[in-house]
Amino acid sequence: MLKHTLNRSRMPLGALVTAAALAAGASSAAASDVTVDNVDTAVATETATVTVAQTRADTETATAHLTRTVRATATARAKATRQATRKVTVTVTRAADSPSGAHAEAEQAARATARLQATRAATSAAGSAAARAAHVSAARKARSSANRLAHHGFATTVLRHAAALKGRPYRLGADGPRAFDCSGYVRYVLRAAGVSGLPRTSAAMSRALTHVRKSSRQIGDLILFGSRRHGVTHVGIYAGHGTIWHAPGTGRRVTRAPIWTSHYAVARTV
Repeated sequence: MLKHTLNRSRMPLGALVTAAALAAGASSAAASDVTVDNVDTAVATETATVTVAQTRADTETATAHLTRTVRATATARAKATRQATRKVTVTVTRAADSPSGAHAEAEQAARATARLQATRAATSAAGSAAARAAHVSAARKARSSANRLAHHGFATTVLRHAAALKGRPYRLGADGPRAFDCSGYVRYVLRAAGVSGLPRTSAAMSRALTHVRKSSRQIGDLILFGSRRHGVTHVGIYAGHGTIWHAPGTGRRVTRAPIWTSHYAVARTV
């Protein structure tokens, strides 16, 4: 048997191919954008194998089997989400009946394989990122829920203690429990609800506490009345639905009343 081998020169391709967006496999990932580039031919050879066979008539015949083989390398970048991008490089080898056929088949196989592997890697990364995001979101929701429950308990306590003092008379400088002035009443109710350390006067409370927007007011916040000229002159406890519990003034008694003016500020107690 006689064998003869012919070597052909290197055939670089340097092609840049952009693939269409692929659907990511995981439900947490968006459609994948996949780019395949750097498709290079590393080796191109052709091998001719000639077989000499003996026939029954003792005559010689020769049959040539021609195979052309190329190896192509492709790099793919796949993006499943903005944060999940992966780059994969693969090398494949293909044989065909002609050099052009071998090139085309090797390039196509390299692109497809690189695209698939990059997409899977990006999708996996997106899934991991989604799991982490879900964990963070769940923790945030849990904290928010805990805060709402805690405030609900606080608000319920404040309203209970405030309502229990309804009808007590106003007396300037009185801290309770038989009579109150406005700031004495506020301090008494909030101390019973677990808030300690409030200053004695409404002006001092305004300076000591953190102010919040009116639209963010919650039950238990302080409603501070006054003007720039005279400063804070009155304080009540927000009771929800635009009302406050307060000790109104001389000759009047502790009551729940609508907020009667827009000239007020809101300060948070907890």
